[in-house]
Amino acid sequence: KATRVVLQHNIRDADELLTVFNESLNIKSKSLAELAISLKSGKRRIIALENLQRLFLKHVGGFNKIKSVTELISVTSDQVFWMVSCTEFGFDYLNKTIKLHENFGYVIALQPLASNTIIELVQRRHQVSGYKLKFEPDTVDLESKRYQSLELEEQQEYLKNEFFNELNKI
Repeated sequence: KATRVVLQHNIRDADELLTVFNESLNIKSKSLAELAISLKSGKRRIIALENLQRLFLKHVGGFNKIKSVTELISVTSDQVFWMVSCTEFGFDYLNKTIKLHENFGYVIALQPLASNTIIELVQRRHQVSGYKLKFEPDTVDLESKRYQSLELEEQQEYLKNEFFNELNKI
């Protein structure tokens, strides 16, 4: 079973980083070195660390926490399989400044999903729920003569297309 460690906000100092790891991993380490020892001596595990870019702060010494985590990953790699996520722009910056890619065996850049793929995923997920999908018009749609002139099925198709167009923009 994989354990998720999600960095919800920018991590300001080593104590805050240690708290996030301790809570996520259900460990009571007093330092990153102690955390490394605990991970190395424990059972084999998978840890997914999300939002690595949140360890970087724009000030002197702003890379220290990232360097500490990459060292933790390196030291524990025999016992822990690490999966780390980072935003595309964050990774590009960190790669140019501290050569982040050198700390990982594989770097996988995910490509944006195609519009049809997003639509298919949402619809497939919704079908599992067992509920019938109904799109609700907003006030602009309700006031639109074009929308009002459509039959009920056509209105739903129109609203569906509008919904997925907006979703794809996001």
